[in-house]
Amino acid sequence: MGFKNGARAKVWSVEPGPTEKMTKIRISVSRKQGDQFIQDFGGFVTCIGSANEKAKRLTEGSTIVLTECDVSTQYDKIRQKEYINYKLFDFDVDGDKAPSNEEKPRAKKTSKKAALEDEGDVEDEDCPF
Repeated sequence: MGFKNGARAKVWSVEPGPTEKMTKIRISVSRKQGDQFIQDFGGFVTCIGSANEKAKRLTEGSTIVLTECDVSTQYDKIRQKEYINYKLFDFDVDGDKAPSNEEKPRAKKTSKKAALEDEGDVEDEDCPF
């Protein structure tokens, strides 16, 4: 599946970043091919924003689902080297996912007429609908 939104990843290490607003984690994303698992992605990812606070609570061996991530590249002309930066802005810890649309309580739909009747002074012949 690779490094993308919706990918399930295993956490191998958690390290503090260069600032308090960042945490570095080492993850791997694999896919099953026959009876074997093939690694699609493996490397260090910088957790920023809400992912930073969540990452500080992760432990080695945790499984996460990437929900908001990005990849950027930067070329250093002097060193003649390209740097690839993997960033993670949000993720779900496997097992702590938000409920799906079917599990969320649905708001009761009200018609305009019902909403006006709740106010108390509207009669049926006064309503244009």
